[in-house]
Amino acid sequence: TNNGASFQTSVKKFYGGAADFSSNSKVTVSGSDFAFGTGDYTIEMWVYHTALGAQATYFGDTYGGTAGVYFYKNSANYIGVYYSSQIVTGATSMPANAWVHLAAVRNAGTTTVYVNGSPDGSGADTTNLTVTDYGVGETPGGNSGSMEGYIQDVQVYKGIAKYTSSFSPPERSIQGTA
Repeated sequence: TNNGASFQTSVKKFYGGAADFSSNSKVTVSGSDFAFGTGDYTIEMWVYHTALGAQATYFGDTYGGTAGVYFYKNSANYIGVYYSSQIVTGATSMPANAWVHLAAVRNAGTTTVYVNGSPDGSGADTTNLTVTDYGVGETPGGNSGSMEGYIQDVQVYKGIAKYTSSFSPPERSIQGTA
């Protein structure tokens, strides 16, 4: 469900534009495929921050309230993954006005965050993730820190640790691929 996010054409990584997540907008998704259990998962996307300094949600459940993923940028501009406690915090400060490829990957009990294909931090993680409702750009409840900027090519994989070491970020969009 789209809750205020819009497609704009002035800032883009690929194709004709990107989703604008300004002004507390979000896209919500739900379904049993988002209950990752204790298995592997991958969440990846391209982000472009137009403002820094405040917490920003990339993909999240209700922050800290349940057994679900909260993939975000903290107010010090580092990415992280939080469930009911902090799982991992990255070490690279996010830039403003530049496209950055981000990924959060759980592989065999360890969650790692990646910035532009480089591992940026990891932590032990065997949490049973049962949440099925998520938001992109803000949490479903809308109180955890809105993304100010653009997001493109969000991909979520259940049961797949797509990246387990350094990688080259995608050079083209997944849009229109089979």
